[in-house]
Amino acid sequence: MNQQPSRPQTALDWFRYTRHHQQQQLHHLARLGEFATLISHLIHALQRERGASNVWLCSRGALFGSELTQSADRVDEALADFQHWLADKATMMNGNAAAKLACGLWFLEGLPELRDDIRDLRLPPEQAMDRFIRTIQPLMDIIPQANDAVCSPQLAKALTALYSLMQGKEWVGQERAVGAIGFTRGE
Repeated sequence: MNQQPSRPQTALDWFRYTRHHQQQQLHHLARLGEFATLISHLIHALQRERGASNVWLCSRGALFGSELTQSADRVDEALADFQHWLADKATMMNGNAAAKLACGLWFLEGLPELRDDIRDLRLPPEQAMDRFIRTIQPLMDIIPQANDAVCSPQLAKALTALYSLMQGKEWVGQERAVGAIGFTRGE
């Protein structure tokens, strides 16, 4: 990557200075796009695990055993990708996005315990669903916080659209999870 020119004085210096800042912005925007994609994949995997968990719990372990394992594996894969990205590039976040991230990671660290409780049928499905929602929500909230740091109107619109889509998908997922509870219980 080019070094930032020192104190622009001539027109040529200003062009170089401008080009350097534009390259930095493009690099930042590309990283932000990667970040939003990884969050989206992680949330989608958590939503699938939530649904499989509901059916497992409502059926008292008779249904969706393999789906429960497969969905947990997908979450673990998405989480590993997300954590790998964070290890390399997390410095691009503002304070509010970092706070949401910390909250999301806190809940993600509780997944093994939640999974044990689900697998051993120690939770009612409503409580398991609530814990998944509490894990998903702060991850979703990172997107609008990251959007505050965007200087490109086009990217800001795209991130707003992504957040709206993710939020709508989460609401539908919650409704579907409640429906799975009722359907599996025969209610």
